[in-house]
Amino acid sequence: MTDTLDRNTIYKKVGLVLRAIARDLYLMDTSEQIPTIRHYVDALDVSRRTVQDAMTQMIEADAIRLERRGCKGSYLAYKDSKKLYLMSGWASITGMMPVPLTDGLKSLATAIYQSLSKYPELSFSFAFIQGSVQRAENLKHMPSTFMLCSLSAAKAICESSNEYQIAFTLPNCLYAKPFVLAYRKGEKASFKEGGKLGCDHSSHDQKFLATKLAELYQMDCVDTPYVGLLKALVDHRIDATAYRSETSLTGHPGLEYTELPQDFNFSDDVTTPVVLVHRKDYGLAELLKDKIDFSELAEQQKLILEEKAEAMFR
Repeated sequence: MTDTLDRNTIYKKVGLVLRAIARDLYLMDTSEQIPTIRHYVDALDVSRRTVQDAMTQMIEADAIRLERRGCKGSYLAYKDSKKLYLMSGWASITGMMPVPLTDGLKSLATAIYQSLSKYPELSFSFAFIQGSVQRAENLKHMPSTFMLCSLSAAKAICESSNEYQIAFTLPNCLYAKPFVLAYRKGEKASFKEGGKLGCDHSSHDQKFLATKLAELYQMDCVDTPYVGLLKALVDHRIDATAYRSETSLTGHPGLEYTELPQDFNFSDDVTTPVVLVHRKDYGLAELLKDKIDFSELAEQQKLILEEKAEAMFR
């Protein structure tokens, strides 16, 4: 029984190492020097034998052929990308983001989907989950998954745990517009101690700003989901809230808004989109960097925001 358990453990380790190496080699060009055995020993905390066994399996499956150049190391002489992708464990890729209710999120979701859908082997899809706190928690349990959030939220998540890493920012793209202070028309002057300020505890950005506003106006924070904040204002369940300055505000004629104090926002951090991954998802950040054309992504979002192209998500 003990021998069987030991063999199963060995097979499992070899499989995990094979998956990691396949991910690296899938993204490499032929003639490139491959990482050393020592690299994988250190990076994956396994033995040399486990790495060698994984390499042997890939060679025997004719997924790769190596050219050894003595002290210069080993080079990738040939690769079968289809076989390597199957070995990688990337059966499908999922992107988590908020429900795309705003112009920024609709256009960003469309641009990312169109960019990744060019590669059918990725089998890409979105999972729409409100609240960066909830998305970060799900990231722990969902393999081959990344999440979209603002740069400010990503920094807060990474500061709270080293399990996460910012894969990259999306340059010249918009996550969402800055926050404003929303309230019922004519009632800003009536903010008083004991008033109720809507706060979504599942959103890093909104919670941070709402807490600061509550301290400034000596109001009480009332936990309210972001998608229900405006209705809660209209129904007099809260008296004010921090809300993105999106077009949905104009759909409530009984509400108005004003800019937040200058030191409340995070400058560009609150509007800059980033891709966040879990560190245990080996190679996912590199895969996404390889497949996403950043300049094309930014241009596509721009066209959608300017209504020169249609958003897929409405």
